[in-house]
Amino acid sequence: MLLNVSNLSKLFGDELLFEKVSFEIDNNDKIGFIGSNGTGKTTLFKILTNRISYDEGEIFKNKETKIGYLEQYACGNSNKSVFDETLEVFSNLIRIETELEEIRYDIEHGMGELDLHIRRQQTLNDEYASHEGFFYKSKARSALIGLGFSEDELSMDVQNLSGGQRTRVELAKILLSDANLLLLDEPTNHLDIAAVEWLEDFLRSYQGAFIVISHDRYFLNKVTGKTFELDNKRFYSFSGNYSFYVKQKEIDRKTQERKYENTKKEIE
Repeated sequence: MLLNVSNLSKLFGDELLFEKVSFEIDNNDKIGFIGSNGTGKTTLFKILTNRISYDEGEIFKNKETKIGYLEQYACGNSNKSVFDETLEVFSNLIRIETELEEIRYDIEHGMGELDLHIRRQQTLNDEYASHEGFFYKSKARSALIGLGFSEDELSMDVQNLSGGQRTRVELAKILLSDANLLLLDEPTNHLDIAAVEWLEDFLRSYQGAFIVISHDRYFLNKVTGKTFELDNKRFYSFSGNYSFYVKQKEIDRKTQERKYENTKKEIE
């Protein structure tokens, strides 16, 4: 289990946004999160990432849980290029490359103890290989191209991009990070059809868990296997994708109607 939420409630002033929200996230859950605008979906994401507080309830995070959060209006500012900014998620691999280069220089110029250099070099090479260091640049380029950037745009400064383009850079970084729980708020908003299809393929093969807020039912049907809903201040969970949710909601509605009619007859 990556995350457990128990009886969570949130107030804005005297206004109750939602109450008694409870759910668990296991390490391979693929969840769609739906509900009308203003019901609190984004607020719940911000609570889970410690951006805002909550009023009641408990949140338990496994110590191994690493959350990657894409905000709906992500708008980072950087003087790096699109490609270099994306490579920031591989900072540990870049650090290893720098240290290996320093060791190589020291060995070539007879600086320090050779045995120590060789042992350290072997350790770093093993770590680099175990984290797929030989492929990280191609993975970053593939993700950016998949999300709609052209080769020429990879060298553009992030600070000169539109808000939608910056959001796509942020999405690429989150998808490539070592997070094992992704919280994605409307990730398809700034994507064309080809980019949405690339994202669908990525998420279907993703080895971690994710919760995605989206109003695109076709997208949700393709990538999710569970559905969360916030409706009228209450939280509901369904063990299927969006189409399953629609069918189950209709069954639940008819069940409630029958209960109401039966109760009404009983009272009469």
